[in-house]
Amino acid sequence: MTTVTIDAKGRRIHIRAIGHAGDPEVCHGISALMFMAAGCMNNRSCTQYAQVLEDGMAVLDFETWSPALKEDIRAMTIGLLQIEQSHPDNIRVVQNIF
Repeated sequence: MTTVTIDAKGRRIHIRAIGHAGDPEVCHGISALMFMAAGCMNNRSCTQYAQVLEDGMAVLDFETWSPALKEDIRAMTIGLLQIEQSHPDNIRVVQNIF
C-alpha cells in the first residue's frame, strides 16, 4: 500500500508518497505523477525545501507564489485520486488541496 499525503497550507505545499502499492501499474502511475509534480516544481517559481524521489519514498516540500504550479499540483492530485478510486487496496490519498 502506498500512502500519499498532500498538505497545502498557505503557500507551502508538502507532498509525501511512502510505501509500495503492490501492483506495478499503480506504482508506475504514482511515480509518473510524482515526477510530473517535481518537474513542474523545478520549472516554476518556487522555493524548494525538499525533493526526494527514491524507491518506495517520494517527498516534495516547497513554497510557491505561482498559481500555475498550484494548478499543476491539483492536476496531480486528481490523477492520484483517480488511481485510488480504481485501486483502493493499493493506494490511499490524504489531501487538503480541494
